[in-house]
Amino acid sequence: MRMRDANKLRNGLYTVWWRGGGKSLVAVGRCHDGTVWLAPTNWVSADKPYPRVACTHYWRQVVDIEVILTEYDMRAQ
Repeated sequence: MRMRDANKLRNGLYTVWWRGGGKSLVAVGRCHDGTVWLAPTNWVSADKPYPRVACTHYWRQVVDIEVILTEYDMRAQ
């Protein structure tokens, strides 16, 4: 996925399919400078018990993305 495509995403929850195989549930949001980040919920391990937030270079590993729930959807409820 290219950054110009990632920039079109709304903040929210998505399923992503990775170039190397597999998929993750991810949160997508914005940094203070507008950079779009993603935080896969399954990137946590016992030796590093905190989620890793991935910025621009991880978007290239995304093959496909499907929206689950956006910030807009949450406000509408």
